[in-house]
Amino acid sequence: MANLDIKKRSEYKFRIFMSLSVLVIVGVAVLRTKIVGPGFWEMVLIGAGFAIVSIGHAGWALWTIDHQIKKGQEHTTDTHKNNLFDH
Repeated sequence: MANLDIKKRSEYKFRIFMSLSVLVIVGVAVLRTKIVGPGFWEMVLIGAGFAIVSIGHAGWALWTIDHQIKKGQEHTTDTHKNNLFDH
């Protein structure tokens, strides 16, 4: 599993928020577009595609960081228990 910087957790949350904002903007633009042409498909495929991939990556990174934090807490707890029994 990849080790990600725990300090960047808020950055990934911000990226999800910004990507959701882009999806809303693209959605409004698509709904207001009267002509379905190359520009329409560019907005849908590139704009929404980029936002969805960015949300997916940030979500994966947050999941990995949370898993890493949980794993670290388990190791800390195990070490503390072992030290109690050593005395």
